[in-house]
Amino acid sequence: MGELWARKTRRKFKWREWRYQVFFEVPVLYTAPPGITVGPLTKVKPRAKLIDISWRKSDTESAKESSKTYQDKAIPMEVIEIQKHFHPIYKITGTESSCKHTLTKFSNDEEKWANVHTAEDEGCSWVLLLDALQGQEKASRAWDNALQQGLSHTICCLIQRKRRCWDFMPPNTTKPFATTTICHLIEIMSMLGLVWKEFDMKKTSLSAEGNGYMVKSEYVPGLGILTRFSRLSKAEHKENRVVPCEEIKRLCFGEVPSLFDTVRESLQVSPGRLEYCLKRLLPKLGHEHRKLILGKTEEPSRSLMFPITFELIAMTAKSVHIPGSKFRRLPNPCKDNWNPGLDAAASDKHYYAQEEDRQANKDRAAQQHNTRLLVLLDSLHLAVEMVDERLKDLVAKPQFGEVLALHLAAVLDQQNTLNLELANATGDNPKEKILINFYLNNIFPAAVKEPVEAVSGTQTPDSTTSQSAGSDEATLSPATTATEERSAIWLGLMFKMWSWLFLHDFNPEDKMIERSEFKNNRLPIYIG
Repeated sequence: MGELWARKTRRKFKWREWRYQVFFEVPVLYTAPPGITVGPLTKVKPRAKLIDISWRKSDTESAKESSKTYQDKAIPMEVIEIQKHFHPIYKITGTESSCKHTLTKFSNDEEKWANVHTAEDEGCSWVLLLDALQGQEKASRAWDNALQQGLSHTICCLIQRKRRCWDFMPPNTTKPFATTTICHLIEIMSMLGLVWKEFDMKKTSLSAEGNGYMVKSEYVPGLGILTRFSRLSKAEHKENRVVPCEEIKRLCFGEVPSLFDTVRESLQVSPGRLEYCLKRLLPKLGHEHRKLILGKTEEPSRSLMFPITFELIAMTAKSVHIPGSKFRRLPNPCKDNWNPGLDAAASDKHYYAQEEDRQANKDRAAQQHNTRLLVLLDSLHLAVEMVDERLKDLVAKPQFGEVLALHLAAVLDQQNTLNLELANATGDNPKEKILINFYLNNIFPAAVKEPVEAVSGTQTPDSTTSQSAGSDEATLSPATTATEERSAIWLGLMFKMWSWLFLHDFNPEDKMIERSEFKNNRLPIYIG
């Protein structure tokens, strides 16, 4: 258990059985917003007395205020004790006081991460997990160097201390175990940078590794699924840290926060739900194109940029970037690996068709890099939010789904042609410039084209064109107005896509294994 947790062990003599009972404390881990005031462990509610009842009547409003499950005043707290009928909640922040509350050793240097002692396997692995979580917060916050250290984060790891008695431990258990749930385990491992390699609940086989850590599971009769956390090498918690945002509770299970949320729909790109999602959200997308996206064809055309699923995500997903922070990485919500073959920032530049001074500023001093990166990220985040506000008014219209479906179909149909042009890229004619020109010249006309039946009235397109050409009035015909609206949708989606891809990043080794059914699932998982 480690030296600090072992101090919480107590012995009590049981006279009826003439023996000692051993009591100890173990953590219950979970993830939640930093302003949460409740946890999984509650105290026994005392019986109300007559004096208490008369006193509480005069303080009803204050009681209602303190009983809220989320309160802003709890965000900076490291120990949350607002609601008295819950056990104290200890927040993992990487500070010395947080380590003291969570009974974790605090180190001012990186000496503790310098070596990995593989022979130290006698202790509880959850002690290493707490150590890793505290080290992640300490190292990543120091690298990010934000003005408000952690106050802008919308998710964090928390623990409560649970008192157990060894009399009620399963017979096959030799070490005290910590407790969490399956959904919180998935989220915590993703936050630490682990990638799930196997996730088969029917065989109770869970396996994840990455960033110097590994976790594996086994089934223990009389208990359930028992996992063990291991440290294999030195971990890095800098630019590869997952953005500490509440949206990862959806991304870890293949659900993307997107523009479709405004119409009470969800973009689910996990392997088991992508097909149904495409049928529901993009009914205009043909069957053959859906098969290409799902990878059901024998020889699908491979993109030299990135899989088209990421294009769908980037065009519709909301920005989860935290203003003032440099964290960009997210859990991969789809089955495709993220291996970009181009620079999103360069594509944004060619999209604007401008050679701005920002490109020349790359030769400035290295100490200015972080400042320029932060300014660029914040400006793109603000721009994406402004575009989202405009697109939210158009999501409910059928034109939005039509433009999105036609764009994906055009990209899939012309994938081989685009790959040939990208293969001929040179230093003077980079891939990013070729890509943007190809999209404007080839994909744009195909994505904004309007069906013949959509033209106003019963007139044909030729008659409508001749009438609009011969008219001296400055008014636009309905067909022209519809085309402009579709063009605005496509241009907004393109700007949003390149900006979103620069604001966010994925682990190239990460790949979604179907687990969407375990979102918000509270199946107990034990950490040995």
